Amino acid sequence: MVSNGATLTAYWSADGEEWTRFGRPRPASGLPSPRIGLAAYNGNGQPATFERFTFGDDPAVQCDPADPGAGYQSLFDGTADSLAGWRMAGPGGFLHAGCELVSYGGLGLYWYEADDYTDYSLKLDWMMPGDDNSGVFVGFPDPGTDPWSAVNQGHEIQIDATDAPDRTTGAIYAFQSADLAARDAALNPPGEWNSYEIVVQGDRIRVYLNGVLINDYTDTDPNRMNQPSFVGLQNHGNGDDVFFRNVRIQEFTFESATRLVSDLYDRDSINRQQERLLLQHLSMASRLAGDGQAAQAERSLDRYDAVASQVQDEAVRAELLRMSDALRARL
Repeated sequence: MVSNGATLTAYWSADGEEWTRFGRPRPASGLPSPRIGLAAYNGNGQPATFERFTFGDDPAVQCDPADPGAGYQSLFDGTADSLAGWRMAGPGGFLHAGCELVSYGGLGLYWYEADDYTDYSLKLDWMMPGDDNSGVFVGFPDPGTDPWSAVNQGHEIQIDATDAPDRTTGAIYAFQSADLAARDAALNPPGEWNSYEIVVQGDRIRVYLNGVLINDYTDTDPNRMNQPSFVGLQNHGNGDDVFFRNVRIQEFTFESATRLVSDLYDRDSINRQQERLLLQHLSMASRLAGDGQAAQAERSLDRYDAVASQVQDEAVRAELLRMSDALRARL
């Protein structure tokens, strides 16, 4: 048995040298006063012999930073260093288990304090071992030490296997259910990883589950979703153990668009001429937008679109054009 403070994982070995994991890690939060001991259950009273019992420290896990993807900035990449910008509000918290985060206790909010955002795409992976509960918060002001600030002034994109339709996975919690048919077709079961992309533009929130659009909600409450705002993760309560990894964000700004183009060139997704022309048109559009010349900036983005439309890879082409649409919306 191996404990990292957040989970217990079982291993077996035929020779005591090579060990193989079996089953899934079990959350340790359900064991308030854990002890170590031996037991044998063979059903007919036969004696059991234990030849060796040892105890020692688990070797530290070295995490390689997760790749955020072209144009994205990592908020949590699996490494301890990437936790520097995060702060906890409320009871409970998140443990750095292996190269992942796992919630315990609550109700609390683990929020990214290092920066606030306006329009963006937030991506992350999550996994709940069973019927657990958590969520991703967007659109809230600096909460200080009060997790309810995010509840009352932002919105939660829910993670929960069983509840009312507007309080289960993919819902804008208590405001709008996900498209249940689309959600259920895209959702991986408990014990398997899922991915969220949450696109925030003004008061509009779109939720993608494993690449499928499952919710499109526009807020009408003037006390919520006021920009710039913060993002965070919820720890719901004891026994609700949800894992997170590879949290990253892409802002819809000219600076971020420039990073996207450069990253795509570095990954050989576009050629040198396409990179040069795209950056040229972005630079001109950015300067014109800064001078208040929105119509001229749009014409520069039209030229950007003409280049982007010639990119052969469909996914890369769509990413470039989505960025252009987002930039136009902000002119």
